Parts: sequence; structure tokens; C-alpha cells
Amino acid sequence: MNLGDFVSISGVSGSGKTTFLKILSGLIQPMNGNIRFGDQPWLDTQKRFLLSPKYRKIGMVFQDYALFPNMNVLDNIKFAAGQSFNENFLRDIIDALGLENFLTRFTYQLSGGQQQRVAIARAIISKPQVLLMDEPFSALDETLKKSVLSFIYDLHQKYFFTTLVVNHQISEINAFSNQFLKFEGEKLVAYLPKMEYGFMVEGIILAKKMVDLEIYQVSVSYQGHTFEIPFPAKEAGKLQVGDTLKFGSISR
Repeated sequence: MNLGDFVSISGVSGSGKTTFLKILSGLIQPMNGNIRFGDQPWLDTQKRFLLSPKYRKIGMVFQDYALFPNMNVLDNIKFAAGQSFNENFLRDIIDALGLENFLTRFTYQLSGGQQQRVAIARAIISKPQVLLMDEPFSALDETLKKSVLSFIYDLHQKYFFTTLVVNHQISEINAFSNQFLKFEGEKLVAYLPKMEYGFMVEGIILAKKMVDLEIYQVSVSYQGHTFEIPFPAKEAGKLQVGDTLKFGSISR
């Protein structure tokens, strides 16, 4: 895994996905091991070194949201921003997540989906170097899920977040992820998601069709057959009809 990756994490319930994120964040300390982020050590049990969570520059969306019940929505978000934050960035987040009408409400007055969006806003307001998200779209309807995911992906690219997302529905974030990890037994392994194609091939782009504001359907011709491939709108904008597109997955 490299800095700036968008990583999808999967695995059966109870396999350790949430624990893994909490270890990365520093909320849980393992008995043995070491963690490095680039050149910066975060944990080295042999040297008895542990970097405090507040110095890891991490934003985290918890499954249970972990919002402060004694604060309203706006204060919850601002609290995570620290001493200084950009008002324009705050406004962008509020608008993108549809929180404008809930800012003065306390979190117990919100629905599950609204609380989840507040948790996402709180995680990204500080522009973290690492964004950890544990089932962040489970309470959102399909329309909101697409718009929120697209917004997060745009921030991921703009600010070069390293983003790790635990999500049961891998297909929802397939087009955005460039690394895939899953828990198998007691191990975390890298894999390529299952696709219709068993190998990498080169096809010719026939057409692009906007499905919604975030996703394009790209028609690609290969050996007389046409394949429909979903692409994030930002990436599809770089593609032109007649271009060669390499697609598929590598057989293992």
C-alpha cells in the first residue's frame, strides 16, 4: 500500500476490520508489531514506541459515529477541526453533505443517515493525511451514497489523502479504489476484485454516457464485443471516443 492510495477493505463480520482501523488510528495498541506511515514511525513495540493518535493526523468515521451528544452538529464538526480551520472548506463540506438545515440540532435529534454524514464531515474537516472509514455509507440511501462517495473521492485526490474504507458492498467503491485488501482467516491479504474479465485487454472506446453526475458508462469494443464499464466522472473526462483503453483484471 502506498501513500495516496484509495483502499477498499472487506471481510466477514468479526474478522478484524474495525480492530485494524483502530490499531492504525492508535486507539488500540497491539501486543507486537510496528506501523510506519511513509518515513514516520507510528508504532514499534520492540522499541516501546507509540505515536499518540493526535499526532497521526487521522480522520476516522466510526460505525457507531461516536458523536458528542452534548454538542450540536456545527460544534461537533468544528471541534474536530482544532484551533484553526478554513471557513470556506467548512461551508463546502456542509453543502456537499446536505447538513445546512441541521447545524443547530443536537446529534440525538438526527436520523442515522444524518448522524453518519456529520461523522463524515467531522472526519474530513481537518484535511487529514489518513482517512479511515468504517462502513461510512450504511445508513445512506442510494442517491446520497453516490454523491457523498464522489465528494470524498474528489477530496481524496485534491488533498492527497490516504483513504481506507471498510465496506461490505465492494461494488459501491470498486471504481474509486486502486488497492483492495480483505481479511481471510487471521490474515490481511491483497487481492483484485472479481470482474467479468479474467485478464487485461486493450479495447477501443466507442462511446461515453453519463449515468449521473458522478458516474459515466464507457462503451469499449474488444474482439467484436462491446463491454460497458463504469468510470468516475472525473476520470471519464480524460477519455475520448477512439482512445485505447486497457481494462479487466489480472489472472491469479
